[in-house]
Amino acid sequence: MIQAVILAGGKGTRLNAKTKKIPKPMIKIGFLPVLEHQINLLKRYGIKDIFILTGYLSEVIENHFENKKFPGIKITCLKSDENIGPADRIRLTRNYLTDDFLVFYGDIMLNMDLKRLIDFHKRKNGVCTLTLQPSDYPYDNDLVEIDNNQKIIAFHPKPHQSNKYFKNFNNACVYIMSPKIFKHLKPQKNTGLDFGKHIFPKIYKKEKLFGYNTPEYIKDMGTPERLRQIKKDYLEDKI
Repeated sequence: MIQAVILAGGKGTRLNAKTKKIPKPMIKIGFLPVLEHQINLLKRYGIKDIFILTGYLSEVIENHFENKKFPGIKITCLKSDENIGPADRIRLTRNYLTDDFLVFYGDIMLNMDLKRLIDFHKRKNGVCTLTLQPSDYPYDNDLVEIDNNQKIIAFHPKPHQSNKYFKNFNNACVYIMSPKIFKHLKPQKNTGLDFGKHIFPKIYKKEKLFGYNTPEYIKDMGTPERLRQIKKDYLEDKI
């Protein structure tokens, strides 16, 4: 049975006042925090062993999931320093993950067919599958190139050079990873490890990384404008 990891430790500084008292993944879309929407999606596809990696205002997340029951679902919160990077946080799960695992960032609203994504990953048998899709703001995202077999052949982390143009294949920050990824997650001095900046660009030539291209709903709420759009999409039943 595949497991899932949700990265929910960031500060959400671009959302200013909205994240002074609650962490970004606890912002409500409709009546539920984004984290609950994600957990309900995982539950729908039979994924029942979930790790939430917390940092900033971790007690808000921990208290919420201690007090609210999710029958049949095991939720484990693992706290770390709020200043480390997402790839650093993933290292915390090394002794818990026995097989390939899904990774979500806690600030994305999504509705996608996880079975189809998992089947793709199993067919390709790579170290990591990255979900890709066109973005409304490619200048603010890590862009990826794939070949005809969906193998990743180049990475273009943000910021992009002003005189360079790339295909709009955005890294949508939904992954499936093999435990083999852990050997590449070595701490760096004075910097938090980020997958798009530090890990994927270094390993795609030595490991098999694949891109899963989908038009399904995957949007991050990292800025006030994006958050407003997600709330509007939710009210209009576009999600």
